[in-house]
Order: sequence, then C-alpha cells, then structure tokens
Amino acid sequence: SGRAGRDGEIANCHLFYCYEDFIKMKRLILYDDESKSSMQTKQVRINNINRVYDYCLNNVTCRRTQVLEYFGELFPSSECKRIISTECDNCRQVYKTSSIDCTRLSIEILKLVSDLNQINSTLPYIIDILRGVDNKTIRDAGHHRLRAFNSCHQLTRLDLERLISRLIIDGYLKQEFIDQQPSLNIAYLRPGINAVQLTSSNSQRSGNTTKIQIELTIRIEQMNNTNNNTDEERSNSKQKSIEQINEQCFTELKKELKIIFGTSSYSNVISERTIKELVKFMPRSKEKMIKNVHEVTEELYKQHDFNRLLRILQRFGSQRDEIKRKDLIQNSSDSEHEIDFSLDFTDRSTYDKKRPMASVITTTITKRKRGHGGSF
Repeated sequence: SGRAGRDGEIANCHLFYCYEDFIKMKRLILYDDESKSSMQTKQVRINNINRVYDYCLNNVTCRRTQVLEYFGELFPSSECKRIISTECDNCRQVYKTSSIDCTRLSIEILKLVSDLNQINSTLPYIIDILRGVDNKTIRDAGHHRLRAFNSCHQLTRLDLERLISRLIIDGYLKQEFIDQQPSLNIAYLRPGINAVQLTSSNSQRSGNTTKIQIELTIRIEQMNNTNNNTDEERSNSKQKSIEQINEQCFTELKKELKIIFGTSSYSNVISERTIKELVKFMPRSKEKMIKNVHEVTEELYKQHDFNRLLRILQRFGSQRDEIKRKDLIQNSSDSEHEIDFSLDFTDRSTYDKKRPMASVITTTITKRKRGHGGSF
C-alpha cells in the first residue's frame, strides 16, 4: 500500500492473513540459526509478529490510528472518517463500540489451557471448546463435559480469538512448538509467564487489593444494517455500472488513438494518465477538453483531430449521465423530495472540479403535500 494513491486516484488496500501463516512466521524466527540472533532479539521479533496479528484481528479500531500509533503518532479516527471514499474498513463499518470486562472469561481460558496442558491443544481447538462447538473430536475426547465448554458463547469467534491474542501478547498465554516436527506449522497453547499473576490477583483468598482487569472493545452496532445494506447495494450497483462505462470508454479511446497515429506510438504525444483524465472528466466540448485536461492543447487538438476522441467521450458521457440521473430520481423518491435538474449534465465535469462533492448538482428541493393518491 506504500505507493497507493500517488497517481491521485482512489486506491484499495486488501489485507490477507491466516492463523497458519502467523504460526509459520513465528517458527521461522524461533528456529533461525543462520542469523545467530540472540533470544532477546528473537523475542522482539515475536512481539512484533504478535502485534501484526492483533492488527489483523482488530475489527474495531481505525486502521490508520493503529498503524500511526506504532510509529508514535496520534491520529484521531475522525480524520479517517472525514473523507468517506477513503475510510478504512473499521471506520466504515463500526457504528458503536463497547468495552467489556473479560477478566472472568480470561481466567476460564487460562484454566482450560492448564487442564489440557498434557494433550497439546491448539488455539482453534480451544476456541471450539469455549464456544461450545459440538463436533466428533470434542465429544470423543469428552471435552464437551468440561466446565469451560460453551463458557464464551456470548463472544463471536473473531472476538474470542482477539481476546486470546491479547492474552498471548500480555504473557498470560504462550505458544509452544514441537521441535520434532519442524515441517508442521502447529503451535500449542500453554500457560504464560504471567498466568499466575492474573489468577492469583483475582482470587477471593488473595489479599492483593490491586486486581488485574482484562478488557476487550467489541462492536455493538454496525453501519451495515438492513436499510443501509439496501443503500449500499444500490450504490455499489451504480458504481459498478459507472466503472464498466469508464473501462469501455478507456478502451475505445486507446483504439481510436492507435488509428489516428497509425504506425507511430501515441504514447509519445499523449500519456496514459491523460487518457485517464479524459475518462474521468468526460468533456463534451472542445473547450472543456482543453480546459480540464492539462496535456491537451489547441494545437494538439487540431493537429491530431481529437474531435474523434470527443465523439467517443460524448457517447459514453451520455450513458454515465443517465445512470446518475436515475440514481438521483431514486434517491429523491426515497426522501419524498422533488428535484429540479437545473444543471445541464453536459457541463458537470467542470462543475465537479469547482464545487465540493456534496454540492455537485444544484437542486431545488420543495416539499409537496401528499394526497390520498399515493403520489407526490
């Protein structure tokens, strides 16, 4: 994602991860004998891997806030939400969050891991027991009769994995690898060096007044409820249609440029970026093309007969405007408003550059009293 957005376009960054990769990375660090790293250095790397995994699992905190916090910078999530089109996934989806006390659940997890210490239990298996998964493996082992079985049913699988990840980072749990099987990316959960501190500080017999508390922030409401899903689906459908038109227009322009320039390469005269600008602004007149697209000049327009490109832009521009027009009609119907399309769609490319996105179209909105006929 380091180079994303440098061309001025919206860029999407996707994060792919899985628990097995996380374990594999840990094993590579621990059993790396070639670098001759000290155990202290390896532990620093392990801690960094734990933080990366915690970042992957975190579905609550702003992504930008987490990344910049690592570099010692403060970045409020409100800044991420300021531009809707570039919000991170957490800021876009999370509506309300709540911090819950998971101390009791954490102690239950520690006790379960301690009880199963001799049978080499993996993290996914521990999660299955805690969430009450009724499968053959658990039943055959008799673990469905354990006190901890289904004790964390109130947490989602992701939140439970986040909680266990936090316990690993804080040293209440640890992951242990079996040396005899270096080719297998399997780690077993064991009580960590701080496990006793957590259980003893919360014991009723303990005279310690300072109790360790484990909290977890979870989602309690999300933006993608039923109504928002409908709006989102409509918006995605519209965006997909516009993207298809833009791609078709881009292809047509490149084909036409090859015809115009013949055996010569058009890239020496007009860059790929300029073609993208033509598609973005879709100018409908020669004047608009010269004004809005920085590489297109009067001389270039006449010399290479860019009127042929203009006809393509006008054709695809009309298709794009029709999609936007239908979307506006649908939105106005939903809000029981009547919209006067007083702005000519053919001039909107220039208007977009001069006005903020919230005011792309000048509208005259008037409330009309509803009658008994059901129309407005």
